[in-house]
Amino acid sequence: MYTRARQAGFTLIELLVVMVLLGLVMGVAVTSVGGNQIRELEIETNRLHALLRTAANESVFTNTEIGMQIAGDGYAFITYNEGDGRWQEAQSSVLRTQALPEWMYLEFEREGEVVELPSKKEEQDREFGEQTDAITPDFMFLSSGEVTDFTLTLGIRDDAEAFRQITLNDYGEIILPHIEDEGV
Repeated sequence: MYTRARQAGFTLIELLVVMVLLGLVMGVAVTSVGGNQIRELEIETNRLHALLRTAANESVFTNTEIGMQIAGDGYAFITYNEGDGRWQEAQSSVLRTQALPEWMYLEFEREGEVVELPSKKEEQDREFGEQTDAITPDFMFLSSGEVTDFTLTLGIRDDAEAFRQITLNDYGEIILPHIEDEGV
């Protein structure tokens, strides 16, 4: 009869199975940490795209000029009050001020030129000579259906390749170029 000597250690197959399992666990862990921000970036980009289209439509339907103020950490919609000739915070429950997470940034181009944020400037009150913090839009949705040419870029601060854009195309439509490129 053959007696087999008892072997100490692991077989090559056992080692390979363990390595594959460790690789899968590490891959899931890395994806869930990094993928979360990518997912949130996609959600915020889609939300902002929908809000911009809503603002453009509301401007036409209500015959109201709607503007948008951009800051590096968020954005706000404002409306023009013809009665006092000033911009004011939008009263709509949909078009409200939105803050972005700390890890996300927002960049803004108006008519092809990068705008340094925040772009809000103090204005001189001509009648009284006082400094005021007048609310002014960075770009507008006019009641005539026109929209200021813009590009908004949302991205992850620590990842230069993780960003999404919303822009106005040549036909005056607010689009998400990365989605349209994938669909071609």
